[in-house]
Amino acid sequence: MPNFLENILKNFFPDTIHSAVEDGDTDKATGLIKNGENVNLLDSLGRAPIHIASLQGDADMLGVLLKYQADPEVKSGNGYTALHLAKNTDTASTLLSSGVLVDGKGYKDYTPLHLAKLKGNVGVVKNLLEYGADLGIQNDNARDVMQTRGLRNSVEIEAILRTAKEFDSATDNLHERPRSELFLNDNNVAGFDKLKRFVHRKIRLYGKGRDAEQEDIKKDFKKLLNNKDLKQDVQSSLNEIFNISLRAGDKKIANSVYNIADGNLSVEIDDIENKRQIDNTFAVLGSLELENAELLSVKEKVAGWHGNNPYDSISRYCKYKAIEGAANKDMDEKGTSSLKSDMFAIVANNQLEGVCEHSYVRKVLNERLPINADSHVCEAKTR
Repeated sequence: MPNFLENILKNFFPDTIHSAVEDGDTDKATGLIKNGENVNLLDSLGRAPIHIASLQGDADMLGVLLKYQADPEVKSGNGYTALHLAKNTDTASTLLSSGVLVDGKGYKDYTPLHLAKLKGNVGVVKNLLEYGADLGIQNDNARDVMQTRGLRNSVEIEAILRTAKEFDSATDNLHERPRSELFLNDNNVAGFDKLKRFVHRKIRLYGKGRDAEQEDIKKDFKKLLNNKDLKQDVQSSLNEIFNISLRAGDKKIANSVYNIADGNLSVEIDDIENKRQIDNTFAVLGSLELENAELLSVKEKVAGWHGNNPYDSISRYCKYKAIEGAANKDMDEKGTSSLKSDMFAIVANNQLEGVCEHSYVRKVLNERLPINADSHVCEAKTR
């Protein structure tokens, strides 16, 4: 197509974050977000970019959107989250590892598991079961997932769900009848990770339970942690869930995991990717009565990122502040002034490594410094 025609079309049909996601163009989507596109905006069809990526089964695009603070819980015009719409296992896993509610209700109170069964999506059903999806939640027709009819693969999914239900019953009060063979997947028609389901499901039950029930669940975990064949996998699952809950800001789940593990947990600090996750981690760690030296150190480090005087990863913090500013064009005057002051202080302290590629950063620096930020202000300022 001739260039002049492309230019005409762009004038009438400018690029949007939604069109970039539909095209699967992660570079274009990233550029649009950095230039101020609202990553959670619903289009005329009631879809946020994260819904489109999930519907298309584009896990790479989901990763980009989540990195730039897309809300995994944002609901479409008909009340569904991206997890309800997950097309395949890659998209479901990406969303679940971001901390999205596995049992969140959508249109007519359907959970993601209801919809996955309805659509006959075997892989997504298994994903949801591994993350502890509740088999007993009812939709507005008073039907749980076992009573919901699927459009295809119904025989296979029914068998998987039956196996999950039998497994849940068999692992209640596990400490009274320890049977490690319950967690083996050999010759199992379900094919989902039983241990992972057990850990996720029990943590949710712990948060809902009374003292006696919580003590029983702790005994269940103690039994597994004393099993040499299962200990490493159980501890790994506890750490994974704890880290997901930190980034998602889920104080209830984090507190449950912390109590079950008696504080013996670690934080994957390099997995904290954006300002929202920094703030969530800061809030959750602040809500826990920490005694673990490693977690106390992480809390102090995250507090630095969260506050106005970051001291650990200045360039990363500055990027987050810039993205925050670009995404909040309606920020009040006080907020804008504070943001610019933070960024200018970082520049003045010769700590601007690798930040200038962001258009919002360049704009702020050009307002505050007597040099052109586009001309590599990072290098010029630090010489």
